[in-house]
Amino acid sequence: MTKNVFAKKKNNTYELSISVVTGIESDNQALQAFVGLKDDLQSLIPENKIVINLVVDYLDNIIKRLE
Repeated sequence: MTKNVFAKKKNNTYELSISVVTGIESDNQALQAFVGLKDDLQSLIPENKIVINLVVDYLDNIIKRLE
């Protein structure tokens, strides 16, 4: 499935915002793909913190933050 990803760097933290559907925040199986992505990215750049924001409809509507 095609996804839009919005990236922002604040100091030593990379924040990635990914558009998802409502309800995914309570679906552990669906969340595992995003947790795996965060872990993989973190292993590539261990000196920086990776945060993934799962958003619905607009960037300020964060339904789950993976740190």
